[in-house]
Order: sequence, then structure tokens, then C-alpha cells
Amino acid sequence: PQPLTIEFDPKKYLKLVHNDFFRAFCVLFSKLSDEKVDLKCCQTLCETAISVYKDVAHSLTPASEETQRPQNDETVDSRAQAADGEESQRDAVLRQLLPEGSVSLLVDMGFPHELVVQALEETGSTEGATEWLINRNAAGLQQALERSNDVGDLEEGEFVDANLPFLLGVAGSSSGGTNEDRDSGKKAGTSAALDAEDSIEMPIITPLKELNIDTDLSISRACVELMPLCKRLMELGSDLVFSCADLVSGMVNTLEEEWRRRQLIGQIMIEEPSQIIVMARSVMSGPSEHAVRVLATRIHFACLLFDHVADEYLEAIGTQPMVSTMLLLLGFVYDNFDVDYMQNGLLSPVVLWLDLYDKGMRAIKRRNILKAASPQLKWSYHAEEERISAGRSHKKWQPYSPVNQLQLNKAFFSGKTNCVLKIPRKEKDFTVDFSLMKQTDGLACNQAVFAELPDGAEIDIETLKKSERESVWTTAETSRLLVIVVSLLHKSLIHHTAAHTILAFVARLTRDPSCAVNFIQQGGITAVLQLRCSTTPSTSVLTSLIIRQCIDDENMMTQVMEKSVRVVTNPVQSTPLSEYLGMSENKPKDWCETLNKLAPLSTRCPAIFVNTMEKSAKLDGTLMVSTSAKPHFSPPSSNERTQQIVQLLLRECIHGEWPSESSVPLGHTRMISRGAILSLLAELVKSYPGVATLICEAKEDGQSVIHQLIEHFIDGTQEKDTLGSLKTLISILAACNHSPKAQESLVSDMKASLLSVGSSSLTSTAICSKVSELCSLLVMMLDSCPSSSASLSHSHHRHLLGGAPSPITKLFHKKRICNDLVKTITYLQLSQK
Repeated sequence: PQPLTIEFDPKKYLKLVHNDFFRAFCVLFSKLSDEKVDLKCCQTLCETAISVYKDVAHSLTPASEETQRPQNDETVDSRAQAADGEESQRDAVLRQLLPEGSVSLLVDMGFPHELVVQALEETGSTEGATEWLINRNAAGLQQALERSNDVGDLEEGEFVDANLPFLLGVAGSSSGGTNEDRDSGKKAGTSAALDAEDSIEMPIITPLKELNIDTDLSISRACVELMPLCKRLMELGSDLVFSCADLVSGMVNTLEEEWRRRQLIGQIMIEEPSQIIVMARSVMSGPSEHAVRVLATRIHFACLLFDHVADEYLEAIGTQPMVSTMLLLLGFVYDNFDVDYMQNGLLSPVVLWLDLYDKGMRAIKRRNILKAASPQLKWSYHAEEERISAGRSHKKWQPYSPVNQLQLNKAFFSGKTNCVLKIPRKEKDFTVDFSLMKQTDGLACNQAVFAELPDGAEIDIETLKKSERESVWTTAETSRLLVIVVSLLHKSLIHHTAAHTILAFVARLTRDPSCAVNFIQQGGITAVLQLRCSTTPSTSVLTSLIIRQCIDDENMMTQVMEKSVRVVTNPVQSTPLSEYLGMSENKPKDWCETLNKLAPLSTRCPAIFVNTMEKSAKLDGTLMVSTSAKPHFSPPSSNERTQQIVQLLLRECIHGEWPSESSVPLGHTRMISRGAILSLLAELVKSYPGVATLICEAKEDGQSVIHQLIEHFIDGTQEKDTLGSLKTLISILAACNHSPKAQESLVSDMKASLLSVGSSSLTSTAICSKVSELCSLLVMMLDSCPSSSASLSHSHHRHLLGGAPSPITKLFHKKRICNDLVKTITYLQLSQK
């Protein structure tokens, strides 16, 4: 049945609730800001209040100009002004007789202004007026129900059409217009109602995270009052640092530019530019736990807000000796490493600040080069064409509207990490992420974004190459940083948060080839492998990145880049499965889409990337195609650094000690497991052709390293993850047709393992388990090795179609592996199942 109540706007109610929250929290924080209040006793209250308040504050936006009444409007009708003046006089009389805000309160509830004034005049109280308005509205709706004939037989839409004049009368009276407008609306009757049919919609409750509160400069005033409290709260614990930073980051876009620069940047993040330097010098002269915590909190807070105010922050500290102070502070932490609050509290913020400084300065240099070529870029997004006819849709690059173009250019060149846009004919707002060059609406839509220089604008490639070769740090600063960082990694035990931060910073430093060489010479790789702390999800990724950058030289990077470009540009080959599923036919790759995929590779070394692209790919209309089927560069031989690092990794797998988690305290285990090292070796084999031969021919104590690993871990009783990583490494080595020596050495090691079954003193159960694992390894090697370069990509189809024997199959015949397998039967207890 139709509800006998007025349809209030839920969005208006939610705004009122948020505003009430905002005012209540301002009162609470003003009480807590009193210096007499001991915040330690109120820590739980503060944590809860900040966590709720930051969600409310994220919905605050500056007041829109549309809500402000225009002044000196000469086109207003004189009679409308007289009517408004009459109403204002009535409001003034009611304000004297009734509590303050009675009229606005009832209007905010959705009742028409005229009826609210009439109700207050007749009843004389807010409560009575509310009852009068509700009863009047219910009576009107009941009359509408009685006027409609056969209501039960009408559909919902037909019922609305039948009672549309009455419903529109209520809606029209609530619009807050003049008396004359309302009278003309009543005379219009049904015809006016039908004209306004599109404006009648059922209210949709807006999610809280999408609701914006119209407010004014009280946001800035509240932040000015709240920031001193935040600085005191952050000193109580690290959790409140995250909450306060999240609170400020949510409002940073709504704050006034002057307040952002003078208050947030000038006083909060760098403490009236030089106070943080004074604090650091004070700590280094006579440290105390409280002083170290306060300094670490201030640096940590600046790091958490860095992405939101990077350009302004770097400009503000440009005239201060912040970098030299941070370097001195890092050395001071190393000298006092055994003090718990030094390592756990101050080390991570200092290293993170240095990492973000390097990142921010390099980003500014790149944007300046791009801005010098053209201050305006052309932005497009990859989306499906809007077609009327049915059929499979095709994606194309669609340019943004001129308004969106201005928004994107302003946000990008000002150093923002993202930009929120309203795209025409789209219901939801889209967020463009400049780091990923993707746009999303928060749901399933995820579209690529592309930016290009306008026609006629050219960028100086040589200037870009030179800029990328230049380091943010001076030669002296780089040397000092490497010495301190490697010395920290050589510590026997380190907190996992600090270790992760150091690895991320080392991964940034070793992008420079000279830094990578110095890192190896100082024993940095050994220190990383032997580091003892709890592991993190990104530990393996950062370690792999560091080792790859230490291996790479110009020849290595040239070969890897050409291989990557050829893989991306060549069309995907069709398979029987794709044809069966009716997947799209093969076609060349789009130029812009392919460049998006190659963007991380281009930043590794722009000079080599440009040279590789010129030789390996070309532009054909809007498509990227490969220039030839044969590689332009011959596979380079492994350099000395590659051989040194591979031997180091293998030696660590054989002789390294990994205590079990139960035998050592929490956090005292090795950061990188033996299985992770074997997985890393498998990655290196796939990336660098010469690594397979280095691994298979490596000897330790007169025996093959691969044979020792198989003998030690094949039963799987010691380290389960190690056996899985070892199988992965062996299968990848078996697939290296470009290295016949490596394959032959691998088959010889498998033969030696089969022969050792008869000479071992294992129990019958252990022998059975070992033979089973060896057989599974042999089958895996056969399946992994393709028969030839022209064979099918799916190895299981090769046997069905009777293809040519693979190199591994030939080696099995040559080494008489089948004979050795037959001999193992004599060692099995066949009577046991």
C-alpha cells in the first residue's frame, strides 16, 4: 500500500547527521585540546573519536556557490520581492515567539516553507507544528486514495499517474518559490504535472562514502584548532599517527592554498621550517626515549602525507639542510643500533623519508622536462564504442572532454597522484590514477588511460636520457648512504618494518649501475640473504629486483628489453581451446596500449629502450608491429657479476642454516627462505640465457650442486616449500633448449640420483618415496622441454600428435635413463602397497 507520509529526501537527512557529527566532534576536540587534560588517560577515547571523525571529515567539501543567494538581482519581480519581504516579517515574528531554528528545522525535514509558517502560527510550538503538518499530509494522501477508482487493479506506475496532480502539488509547494509561482503552479493542474514528469523519482539512499556535506571555511578553522591536538595525540602511539594522517589527507584537497602552505607544510610537517632540524640535533646530542619518539612521529607523519603535498613540501624544505640532517640522523641510528627505541622507532621513518625524497625529486625532474615540451597534454581513455546495433563491441581510444582535459593537466603537472572526473553520460565519477595510468569507477570498470604530446610539440630525447642518468644524490651522499645501509643489513637481527623499508630504498639506489657495483663489492647481496627478521609479502619481489639490477649491464638489458618488446608486440597465437571458445581472432597490438604495458621497462634505462624500440618495432597506423622475426641482438655471455651472484645463491642453498621457527624466538628466523632463493634462481634462468649453464655446471665440494640439492630435499621430509621450488627450477632448466650443456648436465645429475638409490642405507619406505619423486621429476622434465621451436606451445599435445623427440628425450636415450629406472625395481618392496 502507498505510505501515508511525505517522501523526505534521505540525502538531506544524511547531511544533517554528518553535520551533527562534525559539530559534536569539534566540541569534543576543543575539550581534549586543553593542556590540563591528560591524553594518556583518554587514549582509547581519542583513538575511537579520530577513527570516526576521519570518515565524517572525508565527506566535507567547500560550500557551492549555487547555494548562495545572488545579490543585486535586478530581474526579480517587484511583487515577488514584496511577498518575500512579507514572509521574512512573519519569520521574524515567529523567531521572537518560538525557539531559534524552528522554521529551518521543519523545512529541512521536507515540509513546504509556507505550510511550516502556517503550522507554527496556528499551534505556537515546534512539536505541535510537526504533528499538524504530518496529519495534514496524511489526510491529503488519504483523499487521493479515495479519489482513485479501482486502486487495487492499478499498477504502481498507473497509480502514480492517477494521483500525479496532488503529488506534484505537494512537491511544488516544497520548492521554496514565491507565492505567485505557487499559485500559478496550482492553476496549471494536470498539464503542468505532466510536463514535470521527469522530475519525479523515488529517492535513492546515497552511500555515506559518496555523500558530500556543503560547508564553509569552518573546515579550515576546525583544522587549525585540531592540528595542535593531533600533534599531541601522535606522540602517544604509532596507531594515532596513521589515524591523524588519514584525517588530514582526506581534507587536504578542501583546505585553502594559503593554509596548506603556511600551516600544514610550514608548521606541522617541518615545524616552522627549522624546528625538526633542531629536534634532530638535540636528539643526536643527548637522546632520550621521549625525544626520539616525538622526532620519529614528526618524520613519520610527513612521510604519510608526502604523496598528497609532495611538490609543496619539497619546495618548502629546499632552503633547509634537511637531507644532510637525515644522513647524520641515519648514521646516529646505526651507532646506537642496540638501543631498542632507536631501531624500532627512528630507523624506519628516516629511511622512508630518504626514499620518498628520491622519488619526489625524480618525479619533479621528469614533469619539468615534459612541461617544457608542452604544458598541455592530450588525454584519452580506452573504452568500448557506443553502438546502437548489436554485436561484439570494439575498444577505441576516446578523448576526454575539454573540461576533463583541463582537470587532468592541472592535477598531473601539480604533482597529484590521481584526479576525479565526471565523464558525460556516465553515472559514477571516475578516478584516474597517474601512477598506473588507469581509470576506475570503484566497481568493475577499469580502463587504460593514455597521454600524449599535442601535434607539433616534441620532446628532447637526449635531455631525457641525460636527466635519467643523473642521480638525485651527490657522489659523496651516495657513498655515505651505501656504506650505512649495507652496515645496517649486516646486523644480525633487525626489525621487519625497518628491513622492508631498507630493501625498498636499496632497490631505488641500485638502479644506478655504479651504485649496484658498489653494493656488491661491499657485501650487500650476502647481507640481504642472511638477514634475520620476519618476512613480508614484498620481500621476495624487492630481493629479486635488487639482484636483477646488480646483474644487469648494458648488454644484458639490451637483450632483455628486446625480448620483452617482441613478446608484447607479437600477436598471441591461437590455440585449439581459443578457437573452440570462439575467442577473438589474432590481430596486431594497439600502439598506445602496448606503450602502456612497456612503461615500467622504459624507465629502467630510456637510452637502451629507445634504441631497442627503433630496431624491434614500428608504427603501422595505430598498431605496433614487429620489424622482423629474428632477434637483432645475440644473447650476451654472462658477466662476472652474474657468475658471482649465482654462485653466492647456490652456496647459500647448500651451506646456509635455516633454524626452524619453533627453535628460535618470534622474528629471529631468516627473512628469505631456501625455497625463495631457488625460486629466484628459476626467475633468473628464464630472464638471462647464460644463468642455466652456470647453475648446472656449478660444483661444490667436488659434486654438482643440483645433484646435492636433489639428494638432500627429494624426500620432502625436511622443507616442503623447498622441494616445490626445486621442482620448478629443474623443470625450467629442462626447457632451456638454447643451452644444450645445461640440459646434459641436468640429465647426468638425475642419472646419478637414480644410481644412488641402490647404494643408500634408506628404509624400504624411504626408497619407495625417493623413487616416486625421481620419476615425477623425470616426467616433469619431459613435459617441460619442447620438441623444437616450431612445436606446439602445449607440450601434452606433442605426444598425442607424435612430434619430433625433444632434446631431453634424446638425452634420456643417450644416458640410458630407462635402464636405470628398471634397476630401481629391484630395490622396491613390491609386496607392499
